[in-house]
Amino acid sequence: MWLAGALLLSTACTDDSSRPAASAERTTSVPTTAGTTEPASEQGDADRYCRITQRLEAAGKKVFADLGRDSSPADYKAAEGTFVLENDAMLDELIAAAPGPLSPHVETMLTAMRERGGLTDARVKRQDAAAAEKQVLAFEKKHC
Repeated sequence: MWLAGALLLSTACTDDSSRPAASAERTTSVPTTAGTTEPASEQGDADRYCRITQRLEAAGKKVFADLGRDSSPADYKAAEGTFVLENDAMLDELIAAAPGPLSPHVETMLTAMRERGGLTDARVKRQDAAAAEKQVLAFEKKHC
């Protein structure tokens, strides 16, 4: 749950006007419509998803540990960029492990994180990122 909560915090500290063009090669196309789901045959693995989330939580605590109320949007952007770069493979594992209906929400949430970290050209509307994060938090609260 920490991962999604960290996104809420960083979203609150970033406004749309401060988003620079991305400089990294990685791009991810994701649905940005909240409520979009994949076919039921695309199940994923909830237990694996929760284990990966726990590992990401531990990694995130290290990266975001020094951020506080006085941190600037640039500080959050740098921390998010560092977190994504250091944990990119694990973030991809998280998407793969997400149960079908959750998968597009996880993709949207992580794309928004990559965007805020300046690591993708993909753009996610703030309301779509918030809706995706709400779905992820609800799943994690119930299953993890």
